[in-house]
Amino acid sequence: MRPTARRTSMTTRWSLAATLAVLSALGSGVGCDAGNCGLWESGPQDPRIRLARGPLAVGSDGALFVQRTLPASPHLEFVEVADDLGAALSGIFVPTSPSATRWFAVGRSGAIRWSEDLGETWQASVGEPAAEDFHAVRFACPRPRFGMLVGDSGAILRTQDEGTSWERLDSGTTRPLRDLAVLDDQVAVAVGDGGTLVRSIDGGAVWEPVLLATTADLTSIDFGPCLDPDATRGSTGVIVGDAGTVLFTRDRGATWDTAELRLEDDLRQVQLLDRYLGTPDYARLVLGTSVLTWEVGTSELVTHHRFSGEVLAYDAFGAEEYAIAEGELSVRPGPEHCLGPI
Repeated sequence: MRPTARRTSMTTRWSLAATLAVLSALGSGVGCDAGNCGLWESGPQDPRIRLARGPLAVGSDGALFVQRTLPASPHLEFVEVADDLGAALSGIFVPTSPSATRWFAVGRSGAIRWSEDLGETWQASVGEPAAEDFHAVRFACPRPRFGMLVGDSGAILRTQDEGTSWERLDSGTTRPLRDLAVLDDQVAVAVGDGGTLVRSIDGGAVWEPVLLATTADLTSIDFGPCLDPDATRGSTGVIVGDAGTVLFTRDRGATWDTAELRLEDDLRQVQLLDRYLGTPDYARLVLGTSVLTWEVGTSELVTHHRFSGEVLAYDAFGAEEYAIAEGELSVRPGPEHCLGPI
């Protein structure tokens, strides 16, 4: 079923589209006046890939893939690294902060792995053995040694030494937790099944449930990219989930409002875009075969791009913007591949 959204006037739609075009030109090098800069290019990709963030991807069998650049279209690919990890992996983290160097992957039966050489080799973290499957791992932008991960049965673990060791925290829930955001070394928000949201404001020592106006499973949360480790993460965050659920906050996750977008299908992922001075907050929502762009807190929703298959992973913050469908990688070339002026 295609996503349905509240209709807006042509004038409003053009205004949003025009604004996004300017932002895209500033952020991605799109706006070249020659060649096919700004157009999506597609090529074959390993069909096992089901999740990707930045230059790292995970396959359906837990295999890890690392991004490589290509001299010709589509300019990048994901290549499998040696499969000697001894674990099926399902959650990944690659820092965007220049002060952090470790990549992480987590998965079944308490698996935690990290790499310090851009994904070529991996080591197991030390910590309390866990039987739960882990689903997501994140680190604080201003303190890259401080991170958390979440998983089944309400599991939350914390590290203060950049993932070398981990300690278990009491989340106060037994629901599976699917994703989390670590805003700094004090505030963190985790989301999961049945409309579950727990929040900590003391570095994970105490977690409090936050009542939401939904019981849908929540799959993805984002407060924006960590591009400046010296900056304070913004107050705006977005959650997406099943049955078209979209929630947003303006107070670092203390309270959440429901977006009135009239979506019906399950949303897989949200990515809050970097905010330019004087512009509204925009988020990319992954739904079915489409990546949508939403002006946070409004009913303004447009299709960023529709792909040939269901979008399994999307990322807007690498050198190239990309989306992965089964067996296909679609890439929007960055400025180095544009022939005209940026």
